[in-house]
Amino acid sequence: MKIIMHIFFFTLLLSGCIDCGPQKELTIRLSIDADTFLLKKVTAPGAIDLSIFDEQVKNYTSHSYSQLKDFTFPISLNADSTTYIFEFENRTDTLTLFYARDFSYKNGCGFVVDAKYPNSSFETKSTFKYVHVDYQSYILDEKIRPFGTSEGPGISIEASL
Repeated sequence: MKIIMHIFFFTLLLSGCIDCGPQKELTIRLSIDADTFLLKKVTAPGAIDLSIFDEQVKNYTSHSYSQLKDFTFPISLNADSTTYIFEFENRTDTLTLFYARDFSYKNGCGFVVDAKYPNSSFETKSTFKYVHVDYQSYILDEKIRPFGTSEGPGISIEASL
């Protein structure tokens, strides 16, 4: 009887749950081809906690052997854009990312938030030479696979100086 109960419980567990989307602050993935420039500081005007930016820069400088640098930064849910300021050794660059916040009700979850392609005519405003943005949903429309990811890829950005 114990075996049947274990099998029933395991089957119930594997049947999956409804994906309610990200359970934390939405972030972007940013890859910068920084060549030989030394990044000193990254900030986001209006951000309450800048420690995530300091931590990312610290990791960047300790792994400076690669030309391509990857960052994960939060986006503002108070507006439809977020501006990042990158202070390099001999220059300062800005990147403003535009997006449309989508607050909706999802059965079994309540209200969820997503960030999608912007309603404006442009995706970014930047002093970087090249910027490409890929907008994908943060919310998966399927059941969560056991031990799998519970959120979609979100927004990814590639930039170069």
